[in-house]
Amino acid sequence: MKSALPLAAVVFFAAAVHAQTEAPVITRAPVTAEETPAAPSTDTATLDDLRAQNKKLSSELALSWKENEQLKNTVLGQVAAANQKAEAAEARTASATNALTQSAADLDAKTKEVADLNAQLANAQKAAVDPTALAAVQNDLANEKQKVADIQAERDDLAQKLSQAQAAATAAPAPTPPAAPATSPDSSDLQKQVADAQDKLNMSLRSYTLLQNENGDLKDNLAKTTDEKNSLSAQLDDAKHTADDREITINQQVQLVASLQAAAATDANNISALHDQLRQMQNLVSQLAAENAELKTRLVLDAPSPSTPTPPSYTPAPAPALAPPTTPATTSTPATSSPDATGPRTYKVASGDTLAKISKQFYGTSARWQQILDANHDKLHSDKSLRVGMELKIP
Repeated sequence: MKSALPLAAVVFFAAAVHAQTEAPVITRAPVTAEETPAAPSTDTATLDDLRAQNKKLSSELALSWKENEQLKNTVLGQVAAANQKAEAAEARTASATNALTQSAADLDAKTKEVADLNAQLANAQKAAVDPTALAAVQNDLANEKQKVADIQAERDDLAQKLSQAQAAATAAPAPTPPAAPATSPDSSDLQKQVADAQDKLNMSLRSYTLLQNENGDLKDNLAKTTDEKNSLSAQLDDAKHTADDREITINQQVQLVASLQAAAATDANNISALHDQLRQMQNLVSQLAAENAELKTRLVLDAPSPSTPTPPSYTPAPAPALAPPTTPATTSTPATSSPDATGPRTYKVASGDTLAKISKQFYGTSARWQQILDANHDKLHSDKSLRVGMELKIP
């Protein structure tokens, strides 16, 4: 774009060709060396160069449009993939959150179950037989056994005495009638003592039996309580292990949720970055579209008119010997080709212009660029200060 000829030069060349082909033959003063027009071959080469540059610019513009479309499609694909990743991350986050809520509910249920088992274990321990009370019962049982043994010994002693008394009564001579009442009280007392001893023995036996039954019941209750305690302890251990496993699972799920949230945040950042890139690409596409429109306008303006073909040669017509032309000489030459025209002139800088080229355009020589710089000292500091669209005063 920088190598293209200025628009003013193209317009000047078209006006010159039109003037040469359609203007009447006029007489003009001899031209100086600075005002001598360029050779037609140079103009033809310039037009060929301009066409080649226009063709090259069109190819570059088409390639730029193709690259922009590919880049736009790539960015849109990346944005769609990032949106899918974000949706998948949100779904995983929701699933992990639901699983975490369910795990928390299960943990609460297990915690309540453990509390119930602890309460049952405490009640079982409270209801269990105290070892001190059991020892006291066993001591009482031993004392009762000793009493039974003493009663049995006393009964045996009384039975022996009774046998001895009966044997003595059998071996003794028949008592006289007055002496008979003297032996009856001893026999009845012995029988009474034996009966009392038997009653005591029977009572002790019943007490011993009751104590044995009570001792057996206590042992059975103790065994049942011990079994229940062991079962509750096993259930408590299982509940603790389950609670530990649930806690580990919850921690893992919390870490998973944290990682998913971090991934979702990363995806959101990536999506934001892709949106920024998309906006930049859209701005770049808009800028390229504007440049394309400008290039198309330049191509339309720079294209030669098909109705005015380029003359093969340029030879000034010889001046006739008779009357001078009725029109001024300046009518056959563009205003920009008369370097000494009176009045202020302005020129709008085009792409690729330099002060030397502008001086060549207006004065026919590039040596008067310093005059243009001095006349525009308020805008220019050097040839490098030129900007496209800047209006310059031509002295």
